[in-house]
Amino acid sequence: MMNEFLYFLIIVSVFALQYFLSTRNHLMWGACIPIVFLVVMGWLYFTYQVNHHIGFIIMMLVGLALLIEEWNRGRRMLHQKKKREIEKMKSQDIVL
Repeated sequence: MMNEFLYFLIIVSVFALQYFLSTRNHLMWGACIPIVFLVVMGWLYFTYQVNHHIGFIIMMLVGLALLIEEWNRGRRMLHQKKKREIEKMKSQDIVL
């Protein structure tokens, strides 16, 4: 029971960190977690710590897709935030 809860907390923390890094101004901060994920998964695969290859590949693809989607969502939120700020500045007649 505690082991599953710990895994859940780790996964939630990784996705929260991914979202936070994705909302930073520099685009590549959001790429850190997916790259680390691929490196770790590749290391697990090439050190023969995988029992079921198909399941491992599916898990890797799903994890990568979720991380990239979180990256995309963070970038969209950043652009929306910038757009709202520009609209607010225009409404107050403040020029960039």
